[in-house]
Amino acid sequence: MKGYFTLFTGSDAQFYFNLKAGNNEIILQSEGYTSEQGALNGIQSVQSNCGDDDNYERKVAKDGSPYFVLKAQNGEPIGKSEMYSSTQAMENGIDSVKSNGKTTKVEGHSDGKEFNIILNKKPYKVSSDTLNGAQILALGDFDLSKYDLFLVRGNDQDEISDDQVVSLKNGMKFQAILSDIKFG
Repeated sequence: MKGYFTLFTGSDAQFYFNLKAGNNEIILQSEGYTSEQGALNGIQSVQSNCGDDDNYERKVAKDGSPYFVLKAQNGEPIGKSEMYSSTQAMENGIDSVKSNGKTTKVEGHSDGKEFNIILNKKPYKVSSDTLNGAQILALGDFDLSKYDLFLVRGNDQDEISDDQVVSLKNGMKFQAILSDIKFG
């Protein structure tokens, strides 16, 4: 049975995720994020960084319990483990994150909302009701320095800046266009 992520809102109104093993045990917990998209980006960071043993910082709590922190390539923490009874149990936990962390299965969303949007004729499901231009471009892996984003409405196109927040509605269409191509 494969692992999966759960995404939820905490009592502090921040967004969190847990990575669970196939037996439904939590093996990695995230920090709090101010937006759901931030938590989703955190999940992507787990997927990218979980396979490299160098990204695991092994620690010991004040009471002597071993635990670990998964870090991104830039050294920023992504998530931490529970406290373990032994170093071997902690190493088993790391192995579990390595084998389950690449999963693309994400259960639950903070508020249950999902929006279907189109970017360059490709559909994307997003669970946030707002995204900025950079986040929309990131859905399609478009380089921010090379592409401009446009909201398409019929024959009209409105440019969206990287930091401009868009309130999403189902079926919204966006077009990413190389920056040096201009409309005539």
